[in-house]
Amino acid sequence: MSLVRCHDEVNECMDASQTMMGKSVSTNQKRCNIQGLGQATGLSAWWTGRIFWKGYHHTLDEADVYDVLPQDSTVKLSNNLGREWEKELYRWKTGGHPSLLSAVWRCYRPQILAFSLLVLVEETLRVVQAILMGHFIQMFRTTGAGGATLPYPDVYIFGAFLCVVFLVNIFLDHNFFHHGYRMRVAATSLIYRKVMRLSYSALTPKVMEDIINLVTREMDVFPMVVLPATYILIGPLQLGIVCYLLWDWLLLGPVCMAGIFVLFLLFPLQILMGKLSRILRQKTDTFTGHRLRKLQSIIGGIQELKTGCWERLCEKVLTASRDEELVHMRKLSRLLSFNSALTLTAGKLVMFVTFMLVLVTGRTITAMQIFTAMALFETLRISLSILLPAGILFLNDTLKTLKKIQHFLMMEEKGTLSMSRGSFQMLNNDVVIRFSNYFGSRQKSLDAAMALVNIELDIEKSKLYAVIGPPDGGKSCLLLAVIGELERHKGQLFHHGRLAYIPRQPWLFPGTIRENVVFGSEFVRHRYNQVLQSCALSQMLDAFPQGDLTVVGDRGVTIDNSVQAKITLARAVYQNADIYLIDDILSGMDGKSSMHIFKKCICGLLQNKTRLFVTDNAQHTQVANNVIMVSQGTVHFSGRYDDIHRWGITVSHFLTSRTHPEMDVDKMADISSPLIQDLSSTLLPPPSPDSVKDSVTGSFEMLQHDYKDPGDTLITGDSDTSFRSISSTGSAYKWYFLLGGGIFGVIAFFVLCIFEQGGFVLCEWWLAYWSENFQSHNESSVINVTMFGPAIWILDEKVYIYLGLVFFTVLLSFVQAGFFFWLANRAAEVLHNLALTSILEAPMAFFDINSPGGVLSRFLRDVGIVDTMPPILLDCIQSFSVLIATVVVVGATNYWLLLVVTPLTIAFIVARHYFHQSTQDVEKIELASKSAVGGHIISSMEGIQTLRAFGVEQRFLHNFDVSQDRSTAACYLHLAANRWFGMRVDIIAFLVVVSVTIGAILVVQYQDVWMPSSLVGLSLFYALNLLNVQHPAMRKSAAVHFKMKSAERLLQYYQMSPELDVAVDTEVKPSLMWPQYGIITLEGVSVSHPGKGPSPLKGVWCCIRAEEKMGIMFKTAAEQKAFMSVLFRLHDYIGVVRIDGIDIVNVSLQRLRDKIAVIQQNPTLFTGSLRQNLDPISRYTDAQVWRVLEEVNLSSFVETLPQRLYADISTVIDSFSTGHRQLLRLARAMLRQSKIVVYEEPTTSLDYKCNTIIQKLLRTKFERCTLIHIAHLPDTIIDTDRVMVISEGRIQEVESPHILLQNKNSRFYKFTDELGMFEMHRLKKLAQDKYENKPYIAPNINPEDFEEGASSRNQLRHPNNLNVLPTFHSSRLVGVLNQLPTNKFSTNRL
Repeated sequence: MSLVRCHDEVNECMDASQTMMGKSVSTNQKRCNIQGLGQATGLSAWWTGRIFWKGYHHTLDEADVYDVLPQDSTVKLSNNLGREWEKELYRWKTGGHPSLLSAVWRCYRPQILAFSLLVLVEETLRVVQAILMGHFIQMFRTTGAGGATLPYPDVYIFGAFLCVVFLVNIFLDHNFFHHGYRMRVAATSLIYRKVMRLSYSALTPKVMEDIINLVTREMDVFPMVVLPATYILIGPLQLGIVCYLLWDWLLLGPVCMAGIFVLFLLFPLQILMGKLSRILRQKTDTFTGHRLRKLQSIIGGIQELKTGCWERLCEKVLTASRDEELVHMRKLSRLLSFNSALTLTAGKLVMFVTFMLVLVTGRTITAMQIFTAMALFETLRISLSILLPAGILFLNDTLKTLKKIQHFLMMEEKGTLSMSRGSFQMLNNDVVIRFSNYFGSRQKSLDAAMALVNIELDIEKSKLYAVIGPPDGGKSCLLLAVIGELERHKGQLFHHGRLAYIPRQPWLFPGTIRENVVFGSEFVRHRYNQVLQSCALSQMLDAFPQGDLTVVGDRGVTIDNSVQAKITLARAVYQNADIYLIDDILSGMDGKSSMHIFKKCICGLLQNKTRLFVTDNAQHTQVANNVIMVSQGTVHFSGRYDDIHRWGITVSHFLTSRTHPEMDVDKMADISSPLIQDLSSTLLPPPSPDSVKDSVTGSFEMLQHDYKDPGDTLITGDSDTSFRSISSTGSAYKWYFLLGGGIFGVIAFFVLCIFEQGGFVLCEWWLAYWSENFQSHNESSVINVTMFGPAIWILDEKVYIYLGLVFFTVLLSFVQAGFFFWLANRAAEVLHNLALTSILEAPMAFFDINSPGGVLSRFLRDVGIVDTMPPILLDCIQSFSVLIATVVVVGATNYWLLLVVTPLTIAFIVARHYFHQSTQDVEKIELASKSAVGGHIISSMEGIQTLRAFGVEQRFLHNFDVSQDRSTAACYLHLAANRWFGMRVDIIAFLVVVSVTIGAILVVQYQDVWMPSSLVGLSLFYALNLLNVQHPAMRKSAAVHFKMKSAERLLQYYQMSPELDVAVDTEVKPSLMWPQYGIITLEGVSVSHPGKGPSPLKGVWCCIRAEEKMGIMFKTAAEQKAFMSVLFRLHDYIGVVRIDGIDIVNVSLQRLRDKIAVIQQNPTLFTGSLRQNLDPISRYTDAQVWRVLEEVNLSSFVETLPQRLYADISTVIDSFSTGHRQLLRLARAMLRQSKIVVYEEPTTSLDYKCNTIIQKLLRTKFERCTLIHIAHLPDTIIDTDRVMVISEGRIQEVESPHILLQNKNSRFYKFTDELGMFEMHRLKKLAQDKYENKPYIAPNINPEDFEEGASSRNQLRHPNNLNVLPTFHSSRLVGVLNQLPTNKFSTNRL
């Protein structure tokens, strides 16, 4: 039955689209001029041929995809289903029960009934085809002992009708059906529209996860249910007709019921195996999710992983997680192998049981009976044991999915009366927001807890309001009430003017940084640059390879929360709104950025705007025009800051001052400069043709412009010699099988394939021979003898031969399927392990080029595809085995047919190649378009509050409709491709059938050679079966070819060059005590930028003395990153870096990184136990670990965790703040007692307690260590021995803080001056006290400790010689350290 391949085709399309990958779809879509697209068959779709002719010679892109027809558009489909759903909602409101199933049935009932009738006609023709084949075979029976005669013209009539019915079946089978896709589009559209209306309380993380699963996975059941569900009605009808034909027409009598009984046994068995496979898949997916979450945390903290030498531990953890996943995969593989073998041999078992009983009952059998029964049983087998169980399972899944969708559609929506956009009559001229006796909650129910209680508040125009209060006291709810996200229970809320909302949690949609900032507004360069500068983004963007055109989001560059917060703020500032609602966005930034943004943006660029600013910073509160204190949902105070204490209110317990201590409040008013002016006067030039525009006017057509192509090679640095790729996909096939079973395993598998297919052919040939044996006896002397005795005696030997053939074939089928799944699972396991090891050993340059999202997609999508590829790969191999067997059988029965079959085989091979080349781009386009739809929904849910606050819901709805239409068009194009090529391939099968039919007649008529009816039946049965095999074989081979590219990409990881860990000078070997002093020297070190930007380090010369406390301030994050990469050898650099006189290139990476402790600015907690995060290789005892935890004040916190030290990090990770994570890394550094410690201040502000503990520990626990303190503000490094300022890639100054503060032209002085006069005076005192009372004292250094790693004196070069890099001789280095306490190196030497 060829309809089953349509069902398989839909399954493959759904399987190929499971994983989210994305590439934006371009504009300028072609308009389809074929109005009959929905009903076009493969032959009439001439427009498809033009597209794929182009696809064969050129690369197809999204512009080549036609637009969908109006009846298939998202708006049309969603309106149709939405109208029927509204009827159900009306029934619900009037006391009835709503049913989404009823709405879907009314909406698509005509199409479903028409399609069911079409399937019924086709199945009827299948039965008619079997009957015609039987009559045609009957024409070749011997009529006498004389010659060979054929009944003319009957043989021509039956032959012609047989060919015509076969041709009609081809046209019916290739009808373009897509009603299931329409259902999916309509349901997805209803879900998205519901998302935009959901209330704030309803859209919980659990609901969001359910929506994602619905849209990306469970919706795919609609296209898959349409075809098999029809067999719930057609199957029993077909069973009755076939039983009648077997019993009465073929005269098999009650014997035929034995075969029917076997088919009935297969029916519940298929359902059981289907349910078991789904259960195992769900369990496997659960463990896959665990593995991917662990990998995500590892990839996200890859730099910390490498600097902390965590590779082996992480590999062990991930391998263990993969092993848990493989346990269930092996169970699933055993089930699938059994199902595959059973499906393949079911027809042979049915025929064996039937004809064995025919023999026992003493009945005669003919070739006509055998092959007609085989055709009828095959038709019934596919209907009853494949499509009918699949229909029941898919219908059950569809009903469950509809229930989930219905439950979601009936969820609570956002109230329409949550706020009122006030008129001028309700508001004074100076009041823009008014709360009047306002009561609000997060839920609609009357008994819901009130989030805001009796709010009476007026917000005046152009003022800054600081909203303060304890955590969870209702501060954020005050802002949510203004944007309408709270449900109003009582009172009124009015506001006048455009709103801009900046949430506490940053939100970015997939796209470039510029698109996220512009957010659909007109792009004006001058205005854009001012916003970037005020939000501290100008210099930060230089660190990205493509600047503000860098793609962010799931498929783009991963950026930390502080940068995301700045972009989120810049988006709101660029919109030039009237009222700004800022929900503590600065708490996620470092102190320097926070101070800059508060001065230049909130109090500068927005100084003429109304601002409600939630904060916990005392200085922000002092600068604000008014202070609003909210506690327990009530406004307890509204007025000036100076009046708080007069009211007897204590605010010190929830206000901090870490961001910029004791900032001079008087300076905040004087922040205007010629560069940054008032937003209203400068940033809104009148529209004119001269306005500078660098992109389209905010259109979301470029929403995901730079997403990676799902099929493109992930390793983008192809020009780099460290990244090599395998030659072709053919090599991937070779390595896939070799990794799975080796050369002997591959040979054994193909031998099994040959013997298995040979066994199938022999079974059918033996039946044909058996039928001829019966006929010869019936024509001889046994005609008057009782058939039972002679029949048993004569055919006894043949019975055992047939029994042996069937047993041998069935056994080989199960062995072959089991062996193949074992081989494929082993290949998947090895490919994953090789790719994982390569990733963990890859250089940091790889992660700079490839986004973390792209790397994760390889282990999500590619590993998932390789894991699930065995079933379709085995089906493909078996299908081609049948094709080869068909050519052999047809040629063996009539050697003249080789003249026809040979060129047709060549044509099939050419068509297969053409199909592969033409459709691979179509599959990529379909994957990208579907991924764009899913990404749009996910992004909209994450930023739903921002979308509503900015009032862009309709714009996002329109973009969703556009993305969905493009996905539908790409999906239809993919189906049209299969139909178009399938039609032409089936024409080849039709020519084979015609050749077999005519060839049999011509051989008898013109050569006077007798053709036994058994051979005619055998060749004709195989020829007619091509309709079920040929096109599926080609389609499955294309799917396997596409999936094998995933194995190819995993192999590319394996061939990637790891980090170079080879000593340059093997004669230089550090001592076992290295490093003893912690002396770090950089000699002419330069680091080039990976993109087009300036080099972050340019000829840096410096020396950090033994046990010195060095504070370093970098101008840009790129300079800081480059410095860290040089110190840990994460990237290539020019120059020499020495530690205690030893060039670090002569030290193994493992030892180098193990000897330097680093506390990252954003520490990552890796999967595993808490103890493993402190001591990965169990080097220390539990007592030692508890001791350092107590020293960092974390022991009491750890004791509250379940299992304490051995608590699973994944279960308690939410309990760890950034301060806790830094304290853990600090504890690890104390545990290791490293001689060199690097501390990076976090990009987010720490709470006061954690920051105090960290600063104290840095000064007391690392006195005998060299400490490099990388700071954002001067206050934390004021008491270091020296301060180094690096800007524009060079060291601008390095000296004691006291001396630098005496020079008003020094950069360090300017940084300190920005903190205010009072703070400057305080810091000067601290620096003077350090300089006079606690100067740096060099430890005793033994020059002999440097002789082993020293260079000879004749290798020394003068610093002015630019062709070489000078080296420091050990004795000279020691003399410098002992005699020059400042030891300042000039940067002008290069």
